[in-house]
Amino acid sequence: MILRTPSVPVKAPTSRFRQVPWDRSSPEWIALDAKLDPDHLARLVDEGIAQLDLSPLITSYAGTGSEAYPPALMLRIVVYHLAIGEGRPGCWAKACRENDPVKWLGFGITPSRSRLHAFQHRLAPHLDGWLQENIALAVALGITTATRGALDGSTIAANASRDRKSVV
Repeated sequence: MILRTPSVPVKAPTSRFRQVPWDRSSPEWIALDAKLDPDHLARLVDEGIAQLDLSPLITSYAGTGSEAYPPALMLRIVVYHLAIGEGRPGCWAKACRENDPVKWLGFGITPSRSRLHAFQHRLAPHLDGWLQENIALAVALGITTATRGALDGSTIAANASRDRKSVV
């Protein structure tokens, strides 16, 4: 029986995540940063995502297949759009190319609609934990006592009227 020594891999293992086009010292990002108001929603999203423990989300990537976009940047894009009431990944993808606050949040990444859609589904197992983190932070900062809560179970925006005729 002949034993062979392990061979050197043909291709070195790559990172799980793509290299992003910009960082905080890139001229493009700095120019967008200068245009954003100090109290812009994008800045609030940036600060909020920075407070979350994203390690469970990051470890959910197996490291196989094509490199994924960094989850923190994808989450910033998704949260921003949900905060402004836009729930369609196709619109998110377009905004990554055309909307300055979204470019700022994503450091210039331009994920496709299908990648954003897949990412949206990847978030589900992590949402409860992040909600608990946010509530704990709000209690610690004295924003709320969190002694009462309410859930809105409606799936349709409340813009109905008795006087409006429905269109079939």
